[in-house]
This record gives sequence, structure tokens and C-alpha cells, in this order.
Amino acid sequence: MERLLKKQESKASKVISKGKPSRRQVPLVVYRLTLEGSSISLPPGEDFPLQPMKEKEPSMRILCGVNQCKNPKKYSCSKTGVPLCSLECYKVNLALSV
Repeated sequence: MERLLKKQESKASKVISKGKPSRRQVPLVVYRLTLEGSSISLPPGEDFPLQPMKEKEPSMRILCGVNQCKNPKKYSCSKTGVPLCSLECYKVNLALSV
């Protein structure tokens, strides 16, 4: 009887330890808007007001690699690595590479 009870205890401890993993404690900026007012919480060591960041320029769009096709890239050919926009261009690319 004691052996069975000890076995049950070990199973229960495993079930408890399988719970959700805790979130990493990362410093976050939190903005709260409530009926009492609004507040901003900053991590320790952050200056306020925050320094403005420069806007990043959007990256150049890569166009389809098949001749005379001006559509933006959606796929890459697994065999040749050429940027492609559609199944039709894929078929043309394979025909050109053979």
C-alpha cells in the first residue's frame, strides 16, 4: 500500500511542474490609460523624454527574375535561386535553365 502511495506522489509532482513556463523578465515601456489618468512606466535607467529615432528607409523591392516581368518577388526557385512572382514565371524559369 505504501509503495502505491509513494508512486502517486511522484506523479503529482510531475503534473505540477509541467505548468506554463514563466515569461522572461525583460524591461518594458508600459503605457496605461485609466479613468484616473494616464501613466508611462519606464525600465530603471531609461531617460525621459525618450530620444527620437530616425526613420528607416524601406528596403528596395526585389523584382521577379524572369525576363520582361516587373512584378515584385513572392517566391524563390528552389533549384536555381532566382526570385519569382508566380507559377507561370516558375515554369518559364525552369524551361530557361534546362
